[in-house]
Amino acid sequence: MINNYNGVKFYSAQDLSCGYYLNKAEPILQIFDSSKLYTDVNNVIELYNTKQFLDGGVYLNSWSEDITTQYKSTANNFERSIAVFFSSINATTIESIIGSIDTNYIDDFWTLIERYKVYKNIPNHIFSLLLDQTEIHLRPILENRGITNYYGQEITDYIINDFVNSAQLLIAQYFEANNNQYKKMYFPKELSPPLLMKMSIQQQYIHHHWFL
Repeated sequence: MINNYNGVKFYSAQDLSCGYYLNKAEPILQIFDSSKLYTDVNNVIELYNTKQFLDGGVYLNSWSEDITTQYKSTANNFERSIAVFFSSINATTIESIIGSIDTNYIDDFWTLIERYKVYKNIPNHIFSLLLDQTEIHLRPILENRGITNYYGQEITDYIINDFVNSAQLLIAQYFEANNNQYKKMYFPKELSPPLLMKMSIQQQYIHHHWFL
């Protein structure tokens, strides 16, 4: 992943960054060409973020009613470009695409993988390799129920093998349950309570003998 794209990012309609990012989004709305074939994942995710402002009714005060209507119409045309790009992702291309995503867009990437059911194009063993070999953070994946259900066993295996770090997510789920500030996480059904208990006991045993 990279961290130098500096593109438009939608956090919420109430976020203080809205004005800043809407100013960055305006040139995108002005020059968008629906016939263009987008090949850069960050460009595509930036379209998605720009569209979220318009869909959420967040506009610049300087926009006239006519300009706002025009931009909303343009943003609606983003959907096809986003769908075409994500629908083309497959087992051969996904690793290089993940490697080129800006870190600020990784949550949006998995949201769109879920929306367009791209996970159905990625075999289970490839997804398992991605978890082990790339700089993937588990939380953005767990925030998407469809992906979690589809790769339940692979995600469970990953959590078991990295339980020290994964346990933090399990704890976070408990403390964030009634906090709307955080997106809900979905853990695999394969991660049953007895298995969690067994993992916890194993970790306590290892920790105890490590410090003896």
